[in-house]
Amino acid sequence: MPTQLRHLFAVLLVYCDPTSPDDLWNAHLPALCEDFLRDEIEIHNLQARAENRISEVIMDAASLDTNSRVYRRAIYLTLHDVKSNLVSNGQTLHTYFESLPQFSDYSDVETAVDVDDRNRNRLIENETSYESTTLDHQAAALNSLNADQKRIRREGRIALAVAGSGIAAQLLTGGRTAHSTFRLPLDP
Repeated sequence: MPTQLRHLFAVLLVYCDPTSPDDLWNAHLPALCEDFLRDEIEIHNLQARAENRISEVIMDAASLDTNSRVYRRAIYLTLHDVKSNLVSNGQTLHTYFESLPQFSDYSDVETAVDVDDRNRNRLIENETSYESTTLDHQAAALNSLNADQKRIRREGRIALAVAGSGIAAQLLTGGRTAHSTFRLPLDP
């Protein structure tokens, strides 16, 4: 919902021309930042795992220290999202409010924030971030299999690649398992 609120905020700025955008910003800042604060809480829970009530503390805007890194990061991300909504409508952030926070106020947070990172699934990213040396070694093993097949064929013998499992056979074009190809018994 905060994403929709930020989009609505940008639409209000572009098309409705509010008389006091800074008052509108200040009145709804906790709701505009809610998802960024929640994401920050999840990161802290994963890293620290010590405080099980951190979400209650951080989500309570009255008890949140406005100078904390968490709060400053949430405001920076909110500004970035509002800015991107404004830019998509042909406007800029500076057009509407000079008295509101600007990106320059959050230069310390800006260097630590990768805005695209908030849209990534960390589990998938960890699973797909392989080392290139591991992949190169596996690719070399596959190429050596082909080289072994070529060597055997050059010697006049027959090299027939078969899969060791049904799943591998399904992945190979026209693939068959060793059991079905050679009619091997499934029992040992």
